[in-house]
Amino acid sequence: MSELAWHFVVRDVGRASEWYAAVLGATETGRVTLADGTVMTADLRIGDAEVAIGRELPQWGVLSPESLGGTYGALHLRVDDVDAVWQAAMTGGATAFEPVHEAFWGVRTGQFVDPFGHRWALDQQVRDVPPEEVQRLAAEAFGSALAAPASTSTVAEPGVRELRLVVTTDDYDAAVAFYRDELGMPVSAEYVSDDQGRVVILEAGAATLEIGDPPHGAYVDEVEVGRRVAGHLRVALRVDDAHTATTGAESAGAEVIAPPTETPWRSLNARLGAPGGLQITLFEELAD
Repeated sequence: MSELAWHFVVRDVGRASEWYAAVLGATETGRVTLADGTVMTADLRIGDAEVAIGRELPQWGVLSPESLGGTYGALHLRVDDVDAVWQAAMTGGATAFEPVHEAFWGVRTGQFVDPFGHRWALDQQVRDVPPEEVQRLAAEAFGSALAAPASTSTVAEPGVRELRLVVTTDDYDAAVAFYRDELGMPVSAEYVSDDQGRVVILEAGAATLEIGDPPHGAYVDEVEVGRRVAGHLRVALRVDDAHTATTGAESAGAEVIAPPTETPWRSLNARLGAPGGLQITLFEELAD
């Protein structure tokens, strides 16, 4: 049996490597960097584990938890001081998933979601608990929860997966410098073209900010609508089904400016005039 190693997908490999080093004590052992400075992959050692982190490639179906809307499980990391690592994670921008507490199986534990969408469980052994006692306490703690019917859940599936504020500005360089460099918003994607203009998409916590120059704004309008219709501000909402979302939006009072149209960047986009005076794009990412 060969050794098992983890491979993470993130939007910003360089930033993720620095975060794991600062918070979890990871050591970077290698990386692959493109000519433009983009870090594609980095190899880390966290404790005794080998971890590889790679850049998100949506066009190939390689998506991070941020794009997928969450992760199904957690990575368990044994540490000497749960509270110290927890505090470092919170200070570094992690989100608490399960507060630190002493669990019945003998560990002090807590779970957080790191800034890149991956969930971590920290474990610190504090006492020994006999297996039969763990078995009994687990039955008491989880038995009723497992017996509950799934239909009792009241958590609704989100209709919108991402909110993107789209800004078209004549002063593109100044805007990018302010949001990317001064406010520290990481680059999610960036495109430059002689005839389609310039655009950069910056991460903004649970949302993204897209900054484009006027040629790019005109290009997007031409693709989605066939003519220039948007002002300098537009809201884009990522949905699972552009056709269904457009029909529902129209029924709720939105004006359909252009129906869902497949774009050259492999998405299905609809343009609407929404109540409140906002012009919005509903977009569905298409699999390659």
